[in-house]
Amino acid sequence: MKAAQFVKYAFVIGAVAIMITLCSVDPRTPEQIEAAKAAAAMEVKRTNLVFSAVKALQGSLRDPGSLQIEHAGVTTADSVCIEYRAKNGFGGYTAGVAVGIEGKTLSTSVDAWNTHCADKDGFFMTSAAQDAVK
Repeated sequence: MKAAQFVKYAFVIGAVAIMITLCSVDPRTPEQIEAAKAAAAMEVKRTNLVFSAVKALQGSLRDPGSLQIEHAGVTTADSVCIEYRAKNGFGGYTAGVAVGIEGKTLSTSVDAWNTHCADKDGFFMTSAAQDAVK
């Protein structure tokens, strides 16, 4: 290889390396990066809460395979709120609600729903709940 070709290739490789370095620099401030990490950790926590509540709900049903999630969410107080349909003892589908509170058992009472879910702010988690059923 001639010296001129070597310099040409070295220049191209150097330019590519500089472009990669510049493109990989995160333009966010350290505070923004920490906030994004905290938000991602909260999303993982909410997803785990939903999965646990759905599995507990399935375990309480006569026909666990019949569970259909209509809506699910997690409140800002970490209550998991699930509206669902499932087969009853006669083979028909019945609508119900379930509330999971971190560290406590799952409740299917309307009183628990009204206390922990009704008119509460939270995060839409229906897709995660439906994934937990599969």
